[in-house]
Amino acid sequence: MSNKEINQELSQTRNEISPEIDNEKNKEKIEENQSIDEANGSEQVIKDSKEIKYTSALLSFSFFSSIIYLIPFVLLFSIALPWGLVLLIFLGPSLICFFIATFLTRVGMTNGRKGLLYASSGIYLISALCAGDPDWHLFQIAPFVFAVLVLVGTLVAKEEKR
Repeated sequence: MSNKEINQELSQTRNEISPEIDNEKNKEKIEENQSIDEANGSEQVIKDSKEIKYTSALLSFSFFSSIIYLIPFVLLFSIALPWGLVLLIFLGPSLICFFIATFLTRVGMTNGRKGLLYASSGIYLISALCAGDPDWHLFQIAPFVFAVLVLVGTLVAKEEKR
């Protein structure tokens, strides 16, 4: 083999190897830049985040007591099969509204949206109106009480920034 052939083979192998070396160097640089960006990005997100959470004893009390109202209510009426099922059918719209209002109360508290809390209070009122026969005052009292608790709790709630 002549020197020219050896030089050509070496230059070809160098050209084949050098992109890999360049890629390895580029990968290292990219990883370093990503780690730096991640470190700076997380600090920036913490500084820029303005998550608001509403805290009020009345809101918390109304949420947890509404859960306590819903679960045994449905369980007891489902155990008393024939008459309990009839009551659940007639009170179905009221219970569905009550469940939606309870869910909106929790979401409004955690996400810091007063609009959801006001809507929750209104849906509690709708739940009282959907309770069926006006002679059933027992099933209309609780939604009115929860509507007042959520409304007053929303007005008194303090904003917490995380």
